[in-house]
Amino acid sequence: MNVHSRKNLSWRRLALVVGLMVFAVSVFWLSSAKTATSTVVLEAPPRGFDEAEWCETHFVLIKSPLIIERALGNLDAKDNPLASVNADPIDWIRSKMKVAMLKSPNARYVRHAVITLASRTVSAENMKQIADAIADEFHREVKYQQTLARK
Repeated sequence: MNVHSRKNLSWRRLALVVGLMVFAVSVFWLSSAKTATSTVVLEAPPRGFDEAEWCETHFVLIKSPLIIERALGNLDAKDNPLASVNADPIDWIRSKMKVAMLKSPNARYVRHAVITLASRTVSAENMKQIADAIADEFHREVKYQQTLARK
């Protein structure tokens, strides 16, 4: 082996070690986030509605600032779960929120929307409190809209 191939080999080894270290740190960092979930049951779409579009519409409503603001308003002010957050609470929650759809194995149309919040700065208990408040507020809004539609 000549001198250039040895240097090239040592740089490759160094790059491999650094890459593995970065990977290990990123896995640890991602796994250390505290998460909380809450489940929302979606009703079957009315006849003639596309099921995927129906669910996507509900997901947009779940993540809407209106629902999140009302949900935060319903939480106990003295035990503010977002006291450690310096950003706008609504934007912060929207950035941490994921909504996924799960089809119930026993039903043809009923789907569950799973709200997941993940953060390193807010406790899992507080994240669960927020996720449940969002789910409750979503149900209130859907019932209200259905009442208006019947009139």
